[in-house]
Amino acid sequence: NTSAEQIIEAIKQLGFEDVIEVALGADLTTLHEAKEYLERVPEDIPFMGTSCCFSWTLMIRNEFPEFFEQVSDSGSPMRYTANHIKEQDPDAVVVFIGPCTSKKLEAIDTKVKSDVDFVITFEELMGMFVAKNVEPSEIKIEEDVEDGSALGRGYPIAGGVAESVKVVAEKMEPDREIHIQGAHTLSECMKMLKIAKAGKLDGYLLEGMACPGGCIAGVGTVASVNRVKKQIEKFKKDSIYKTPLENENIAKEREVL
Repeated sequence: NTSAEQIIEAIKQLGFEDVIEVALGADLTTLHEAKEYLERVPEDIPFMGTSCCFSWTLMIRNEFPEFFEQVSDSGSPMRYTANHIKEQDPDAVVVFIGPCTSKKLEAIDTKVKSDVDFVITFEELMGMFVAKNVEPSEIKIEEDVEDGSALGRGYPIAGGVAESVKVVAEKMEPDREIHIQGAHTLSECMKMLKIAKAGKLDGYLLEGMACPGGCIAGVGTVASVNRVKKQIEKFKKDSIYKTPLENENIAKEREVL
């Protein structure tokens, strides 16, 4: 199996100066959404939807406009990772690489303030490796990736976003129990929102993902869902940070929150 470290080195061999694990941005999303949930639910809104899946957000905007204000104002991991890079180097050209084609729409949507310059899928990245004769599995590496927490690394799997926000929010306010509900595939997301419309999910944090199983089943992926899920679980265990609250890479942003 090719490791994350080998893939990062392979991307650098294509000509990229540096690679930042998007789990760092996921940790920032978790912190923002946990804070927002604690402040807004139930005082301002009866329930809150997560912000990470752009297709889920667009579906709410188009099919359930009455709930659009209840989608978290927090940015997605892609956006926060890009923000982090631009703060370090304002002249950086930021390219998001992932399994999702919807991120291409998010990056160019004028309603979304994004520091992302380009978006490519894993499938497109694989094409670049082939074109440049780069074989990630043959690369020898010495350094470990330590950008994101275990919770942040779990974002691509359905349920991972809501679980992360729940864990952190309950650490922020130990006396509160956070209720979460999730759905994946847009048809299931619509069913969940109809239940919420009936008032049966008040107080909940709702996670919606367009792809079955989560981002790991995005149309731009190049590996089976089961294989990717196993690798992500291992990658989570390898993290030196359990939650975003311990992630020293975002200490500066954490202080602002």
